Amino acid sequence: AELMRTRTQQVDRAIEAYGEVLAQLPGHPGTINALEEIVTDPNGQARVDAARVLVPHFQANAQYADLINALEVVAECDDPAERLAAHRQAAEVAEQGLGDTEQAFTLMGRAVRAGLAEDDLGAMVSDYGRLAERSEQWRPYVDTLRDISPDIMDSDLQVNVMMTVAATSRDRLADLDTARQYYRKVLEQRPDFGAALDALQALQAEAGDYPALIDTLRRKVEVAETAPERVALLLEQARISEEHLEDLRSAIEALEAVVLEDERHAVAYAKLESLYARTERHSDLAAILERQIEVGAGDPVGLHYRLGMVQVNSLDDAYSGMENLEKALKLDGNHEPSIAALNALMTSTEHSGAAARVLEPVYLARMEWPNVRAALEARLASENELDARKGLLGRMGQLHEDYLEDLDGALEAYARLFNEDPRDRSVWDTLTRMT
Repeated sequence: AELMRTRTQQVDRAIEAYGEVLAQLPGHPGTINALEEIVTDPNGQARVDAARVLVPHFQANAQYADLINALEVVAECDDPAERLAAHRQAAEVAEQGLGDTEQAFTLMGRAVRAGLAEDDLGAMVSDYGRLAERSEQWRPYVDTLRDISPDIMDSDLQVNVMMTVAATSRDRLADLDTARQYYRKVLEQRPDFGAALDALQALQAEAGDYPALIDTLRRKVEVAETAPERVALLLEQARISEEHLEDLRSAIEALEAVVLEDERHAVAYAKLESLYARTERHSDLAAILERQIEVGAGDPVGLHYRLGMVQVNSLDDAYSGMENLEKALKLDGNHEPSIAALNALMTSTEHSGAAARVLEPVYLARMEWPNVRAALEARLASENELDARKGLLGRMGQLHEDYLEDLDGALEAYARLFNEDPRDRSVWDTLTRMT
């Protein structure tokens, strides 16, 4: 062996002979030294073969540092399986034999890079993560995973590795840009991957990146499986659009989507009413109030009142507005806002009669006789049909006579009735009785 190594340059045959020596005399010093010289020659062509012979010797003698060095030389071979096995064994020796987790981590990283096509790559990646945590080598850990992720064949494992890159960058390195980048990479492959969407949402919210956050919320709405999930996401989308982006249109669109999911969602309706009013979308405001009435969402008295006020004040439709105010009062005869609104309309020449017609029965029920009289006067001022005027004046006379105990007022009302139709014998009889 010595002659072949040093004189005839037959190093390959020399290594075989050294192997036979060690088989007969394990640990033979001269042989070990010779093989180590071959292994440490950086230009030697037989380094790997010599290292293969040394590995069982170092292993048997628990020479762990030397064993790792020999295994790393073996890992220079052309056989992918042998190369991977050498890296993994070296990592195991470093961790269990030397207790050196940093070296074990580095060696396992090499194994991971060498084993991309292996079925148990997932187990190696898991071991690599365990060693990264024990040695706190987070930056090289992330760098290695970033390097290998594009070449991983198993799509599930690839997604898990990218999620690990993102989570480690966020939690261990405070590298939020990389975290966001890799969560987005996951979503490019799995648009419905909930964990990536949740994490990306949290990062964007923390950074105040509201346009991106809105985009993420929209994606989550698209993949949400249940109506309550979609409703919660849409409400958050509306809140951010309104409060942070001042994008009232987008806020309205999100809230409109909420009421499509839940036709009785009180919070969404209330926000829609407010936003329609702020953006002066009065027709839409009236429509959403009508919809709430139709589906039975909310207090019907308040809904009819608010609808009536929108029609009166913003849509120039006082008569429809008074119809809704009347409906509110039929449901609650003591609804003061509706009464006040109709009172204001009663002062208008154009609408006084219609408003008074609605208010008269309300005041009668409440026995507010002066207000009844005012309503009758308002109706008279706008009434041209003879029989209707006679009926109003007759009721006014009865009001003064029976409820206000004002005979002079009653006589005046009946006199006005007489002036309306002097030929009406019943009026003659009433005036005679009053006299």
